[in-house]
Amino acid sequence: IAGLEWVQRSVRASGRPSVASLSLGGPGSTVVDIAVAKLTSDNIHVIVAAGNDGIDAGTQSPARVPSVVTVAASNIADQQAWFSNYGKVITIFAPGQDIISTWIGNTRVS
Repeated sequence: IAGLEWVQRSVRASGRPSVASLSLGGPGSTVVDIAVAKLTSDNIHVIVAAGNDGIDAGTQSPARVPSVVTVAASNIADQQAWFSNYGKVITIFAPGQDIISTWIGNTRVS
């Protein structure tokens, strides 16, 4: 919560348009939901992970906050990843499984 409050103070001080990308989540929490909703009420565009438990994201915080963009995982075939949370609160899917990428020492080019 302190981190979300810091983001809000920093954005207010800067006066600049801002995006907060939150890769966190857990069981429904009114405290978390309110803190995240405060960011969106300050016109901070908030993107959150749907979660990776294969359950309804509508039961999870902050994924269930109506004013956020909730992102679920898709696989390389552009289908919902088997582990991704799901439900009516999902705004969009993004690559999250079997993604070809680069890393130090990689011998394959992608």
